[in-house]
Amino acid sequence: MNSTAGDSASTIQSPSILDVVVDDDGRNELGDREIIIAVMGITGAGKSHLIRATTDEPVIVGDGLEACTQRVKGIAMRYQGSNVTFLDTPGFNDTYRSDTDVLYDISSYFGDTYRGGMKLSGIIYLHSIKDNKMRGPSLRSLRMFRKLVGADAMHNVILATTHWDLEIPEVGQRREEELKVKFWKDLIDNGARVVRFMGNQKSGLELLDMLVEKRRVVLDIQREVVDENRNLVDTGAGQVLNQELRKLRQEYEGKLDRAREELVEAIKDKDEKAKIELAKATGEIQSKLEAVEEDSRALRQKGFEQDRKQRELINTLQLMQLASKKEKDGLDKRQEELEKELADVKRQAEADAQANSGPSVGEIMTPLVSCVESLAQAYICHLNQRST
Repeated sequence: MNSTAGDSASTIQSPSILDVVVDDDGRNELGDREIIIAVMGITGAGKSHLIRATTDEPVIVGDGLEACTQRVKGIAMRYQGSNVTFLDTPGFNDTYRSDTDVLYDISSYFGDTYRGGMKLSGIIYLHSIKDNKMRGPSLRSLRMFRKLVGADAMHNVILATTHWDLEIPEVGQRREEELKVKFWKDLIDNGARVVRFMGNQKSGLELLDMLVEKRRVVLDIQREVVDENRNLVDTGAGQVLNQELRKLRQEYEGKLDRAREELVEAIKDKDEKAKIELAKATGEIQSKLEAVEEDSRALRQKGFEQDRKQRELINTLQLMQLASKKEKDGLDKRQEELEKELADVKRQAEADAQANSGPSVGEIMTPLVSCVESLAQAYICHLNQRST
């Protein structure tokens, strides 16, 4: 694999980052640092391409607005003595999935990493410089990103512009300045940095170098979901999405009312062409409205489902611990009974030995007692390991 001078970068085959156990300093059982960097942005911004270029891994890259990343997934590499995992996240304007599903997957994954002691070293938020306007999906994604991360973790954020090879440099520079002043100012004021990703490994490793030594941070969504046990709809990002869905519902309801009125007029005027076109348009708007309403319902249900799963996991763990304690207590009692029985047998053996010639009581009892005690202690040790 190619690398810049002084850098040591290579891809590795590693277990899921969710299965890695780390200490408070983010080091695994071998003493290596585990660095996690989330890559976010709308579909088409170049998330998978950045990861592929940086890690030299064959990550599937989308074409245009077709989303390839359907779930959060980790791509690992070895870099300068540390294990680096890039989290490739789906965009909020995913081709095949609702924003509610995407938000739920991201918050659940980030929550799971946080529960396991894994904190993020950085977040790279991508925006294509060829997009000449901040349209609805881009604005919605940015609002939710702001709430997902939170102001306290913004100093670990890189706002990376992409696709510079597809835009005239002077035009791209004007858009970059507009982003800094109009849309990203509060993020920059809180510590985020604006950097250009030039589409190659050298540029990707430069982004990585800016984050690997950063103090690990807890995102707002992690704190809300794990520490505060909030429903998804009650998180900052969930509230933003809920507001956006309300706006969309009102917008589609207004369009549907107007389309129906025009359809009635076309029927009265016996305008067959207009009637067909308006009937089709009405159906399309109705479908979009139903999708938004379903998304709103799912947002509330996903939150309750998330809490339910957490409670079930906690209850299961508590029941397992209780069962292990009861089993251990039962074994302790049985061991006491066994020791009493052994003492009785020993006394009887001593009496028999005095009355009859033959092996000493020690020769008879010592191997038996040692064997029984070893078995009991081994089983107690096994139960102790299960209960911890």
